[in-house]
Amino acid sequence: MIRLIGLWAGLLVVLLVLAACGDGDATTTSEAVQLSGEEAAALEKVALGVIAGGKPLPCSECHTIGKVAFGKIGPDLTNIATRADAAYIRESIMDPQAVIVENCPSGPCIPDAMPTLYAQALTEEEIDALVWYLTGLTGE
Repeated sequence: MIRLIGLWAGLLVVLLVLAACGDGDATTTSEAVQLSGEEAAALEKVALGVIAGGKPLPCSECHTIGKVAFGKIGPDLTNIATRADAAYIRESIMDPQAVIVENCPSGPCIPDAMPTLYAQALTEEEIDALVWYLTGLTGE
């Protein structure tokens, strides 16, 4: 239990550093965060759980995310880290209507297409893990 608390305390510090490094510009890339293999595996497991089976709707229903999700409605997130920082990604999860990107796989992105319930439906742990995972996606 103490090790788990230490893991999440460390994650919180990392996320605060990432937020401080970002300039709010959605075109900037987050700096890579170095975690132990065990910490990274734990975060990845949580993030992939949200992507595959999140509430109210899994990310995979709408987004393509590397080799783990193949949605065709929302923007492709495979290389999101090359064009967005952690603050922008978090805002997009918490308030999906804040910024509507122009292009989706089927044409112009539609306002209100992404559910706005994620801020209430996901735990802080799930949101943190998802932001961490997405900030590492460069498409490489």
